[in-house]
Amino acid sequence: GLGYRSFVPNAKIDVPRAKSNLVTGHYYLADILFAHHRIVLEYDSALHHEEPGRAVRDRRRRNEVELIGYKVLSVSSADLTSLASVNRLDAQIREMAGLPQRAWDADDRSRRISLMRGLGL
Repeated sequence: GLGYRSFVPNAKIDVPRAKSNLVTGHYYLADILFAHHRIVLEYDSALHHEEPGRAVRDRRRRNEVELIGYKVLSVSSADLTSLASVNRLDAQIREMAGLPQRAWDADDRSRRISLMRGLGL
């Protein structure tokens, strides 16, 4: 119902051998991976990201995931506080994936809820 090919939570992304000299790891764990569209959705929890040095590690990780050919979209709980914000997230994912935008109406409430549940929210 959402038009995405699929998305996988906690997905392992192996670093291609040809790119191994550009990054520090051999693989990454994506919070949510839209593999067909090569998009990684990263969820930044406020508590976890208050750790000293975490912002630096996250920035390096994002750069490296992009270097191996993925687009990265970071979200936090503040980005998911309402159906309007979930609609915006859906529009952002669609834009990154090159999918047509959808006009949400009252009948699509179940799809929005499905997206939130699918994302583990």
